[in-house]
Amino acid sequence: MTKRISPGPLSSQVARSVARLRKQKGMTYTELVKRLADVGRPIPILGLRRLEDGDRRLDADDMAALARVFGVEPWSLTEPAHCDACLGSPPAGFTCNECGASR
Repeated sequence: MTKRISPGPLSSQVARSVARLRKQKGMTYTELVKRLADVGRPIPILGLRRLEDGDRRLDADDMAALARVFGVEPWSLTEPAHCDACLGSPPAGFTCNECGASR
């Protein structure tokens, strides 16, 4: 039997970033699956849920495709959100009282 290797801290941060960005952009899992397929990297809904839950490892190609779909640089998925209140991105037209970020 093969020993399961748990995701490390960097993979866990990427998982948190994926969940945060998906929610910030108002994407359902179904929409994210479609967009990933459109960029040539299909990941099934169960795979995305497992990734966000920290139960699925991802590779560099997954990370690049997710970054492309979210419109961010791949390395930014490894960084924590800048603010716990607004997660680094307040709603359009608002300024975060905690960090001062605005859109």
